[in-house]
Order: sequence, then C-alpha cells, then structure tokens
Amino acid sequence: FHRPLVKFSKKKILNYALNQNIFWIEDRSNLELDYTRNKIRSFLKNKNNFKKVALKREAYIKFDVLSILHDNFFRKLNKKKYEIDYQKFNNLNNSMKVFVVQSFYYNLRHNFNKTIRHENYLNFINLLKKPNIINKERSVFGGKISSYKQKICLNLN
Repeated sequence: FHRPLVKFSKKKILNYALNQNIFWIEDRSNLELDYTRNKIRSFLKNKNNFKKVALKREAYIKFDVLSILHDNFFRKLNKKKYEIDYQKFNNLNNSMKVFVVQSFYYNLRHNFNKTIRHENYLNFINLLKKPNIINKERSVFGGKISSYKQKICLNLN
C-alpha cells in the first residue's frame, strides 16, 4: 500500500483543509468499534496506553540484536559495497526479511537524504527472491544491486 499522507496527523490534514477551504467529511465508520483499526485508535486515545506502547517501541528499537540483525546477511566489502548472502536471507520468513533490510538501512540512515519507504523494502526483498533476474545492475533504494559469479552485491551511492 502506498499511503502518501501517513506522515501527517489528522489534525494537520484537517487544518490544511480548513485553510484551503476544502470541504471536510468525517467518515462515520471511524467511530465504530467494528474495525480493528478503530479499536486500536480507541485504545491509544488513553494517554497512559499510548505512553506504554511508545516505551515498548523504544525498547525494541534499542535492542542490539535488531540493530545488527543485517550483519548475518550483509558482508561489508568496502565503504559502500556489500555482499548479500541471498540463500541464507531467502530462508527467512517475510517478516524477518523486512526486519533484516530495515536493520541494514537503519544503520546507514545518515548516508541518505530521505527515509526508505515500505515498498522499497519489498522491492529489495523481491529482487533477492529471484537472484537469477539480477543479470544486470538493478536500482534499489540508495544504490544498485548486481550479481557477479553467483554472488549478489549492493553498491551504495
């Protein structure tokens, strides 16, 4: 899914609509607790619950294991070149693949001007699922991925 407004709060979007004289309609289904997303919103409206979730999230981010998870699959060859153990990587389930790629890009976040989007993760993962299609350089977030003598390498910009 591509959600271009996900970075903006509802309050900011509403303020923008009001400032630009854009007619705003509140979807009544947002208030019904028939949908999981609304149950979660209702749960998080309680400030204490929101703080608890935020603290847990921070704890997971600080997990050393998650921050170096990519080290098992990405071997640094030089400053901007990495060899990817795609066979080992492809043995992971899809959620773990996303965590590994997130871990890799998170550790290199200072090298990029923008943040990686979820579809960039999925594009990267899909390329590694079919290494035989990487017979020439392919663009991925932050660089190019290519194969050489049955090895897959990522060259960052």
